[in-house]
Amino acid sequence: MTTEVDVQPASESGRAKVDALLALIISATRDATAEYELTGHGIPSPDSQSTHPLDSSPDALALKKAIRVLEGACEQLCTTLAQPMHTIANRSMPYDSSCLRVMVEFKVADVLDGFPDGLHVNEIAKKTNIEQGKLGRMLRLLATRHCFREVTEDVFANNRLSLTLLSSNPTSATVGLFTEECSRGVTALYDNLSDPDYASSYDSNKSAFMYSIKDEITHGSLFDWYALHPKQQERFGRAMFGWSAVTGSLAAAKSYPWEKLPPDTTFCDVGSGAGAFSTVLARAHPHLKITLQDLPGPIEQAKTIWEKDYPEAVQEGRVGFVTMDFFKESPVKGQDIYYLRHIVHDWPDSEAVVILRNIRQVMHPQSRVLIHEYVLQHLNENNTDKQTGVEKAPAPLLPNYGSGNVRLYNQDVNMLGMFNSKERTFEEFVVLGSEAGLELEKLWDFAETSILEFKGQNFGA
Repeated sequence: MTTEVDVQPASESGRAKVDALLALIISATRDATAEYELTGHGIPSPDSQSTHPLDSSPDALALKKAIRVLEGACEQLCTTLAQPMHTIANRSMPYDSSCLRVMVEFKVADVLDGFPDGLHVNEIAKKTNIEQGKLGRMLRLLATRHCFREVTEDVFANNRLSLTLLSSNPTSATVGLFTEECSRGVTALYDNLSDPDYASSYDSNKSAFMYSIKDEITHGSLFDWYALHPKQQERFGRAMFGWSAVTGSLAAAKSYPWEKLPPDTTFCDVGSGAGAFSTVLARAHPHLKITLQDLPGPIEQAKTIWEKDYPEAVQEGRVGFVTMDFFKESPVKGQDIYYLRHIVHDWPDSEAVVILRNIRQVMHPQSRVLIHEYVLQHLNENNTDKQTGVEKAPAPLLPNYGSGNVRLYNQDVNMLGMFNSKERTFEEFVVLGSEAGLELEKLWDFAETSILEFKGQNFGA
């Protein structure tokens, strides 16, 4: 009798959660389909060989929010109902990413471009110099996950997902970055944590990535490695454009109140790279005067890209390019806005504070620092933390949306592997800012990324 009493309420609770998850799936699906239908282009098919307007829209915030709930609820439902070993076995298999790297490096999507009816694997093999049997097996795995389409037996064509692997699409560079450099760092985590000289260190020189290349470089970071590998360094710049699209961070170009800023407001993109965000911002808000600042290599790449893709901004003097090492010097003095996108997460706290202090030294009283990053949430369902401005998921999802936001937590481990750094919680950002002489004013939530707006402390004190 005792066993029956204990089991029955749990069973009822489990059924209620399943029903609640199903309700969230239905609701989120309707929200997502509504966003597609609003474009007038309908709902795309996975097998489509053309892009949908929402595929490249920088203003798809409502869609991202719907997908965040949908993915979180679907994954939680499958995890609830599937046998545990089934779920764990699937998650331990890293083969998708390895196959994606092959597709990008050998430009398989490019080969299929222009062949809507597909090509036989033998023809693809001839054009890519990949052995046909091995190529076919990798294509079948990816097609099983709806990347590429098997039209007839051993005949494959591009589809909506594989179009992102075209060399002309910056997302392909992002795939290359994750499946080469980042994969190397994360794969080395076990060995790094097993080595007493590395295991307890948060020094950027002692990261898992640095462990993996210790026979090549004994001191430095990924960026020093890039100096020796210009091909990968150039790809990194393109990958940041792809990453902007992936994360939806370009939504901040419309969702933050830039239009309320006065004409000739100065905007300094600190650690800009090629200026993936600033390019979109300059087009959307031509009243801003933008300065890109980074090391000489990225700045030269930025000049080339802007002169090709947006020469008007260069010719009209709405964008400038200034070299800088943000550890050794401050950015341009007296800017209205200092903007850092996916910069602070590259560095452990001690280095991050140096970057922010160097900015604080050149701010004027009205200057603002905008840190555009991921903001991690705690998973405690009874979390009593004060309101932060980050949206909390509807029950019974995990408070951080679970798999709907898993990219944030994957990136946290990625930063550990690459730099011994991290993505941060709201509370950690507040402390970090305070140590640099900055005070948090507001958090802006863009579904995946957030902007934390800081002002300087103690002006005139």
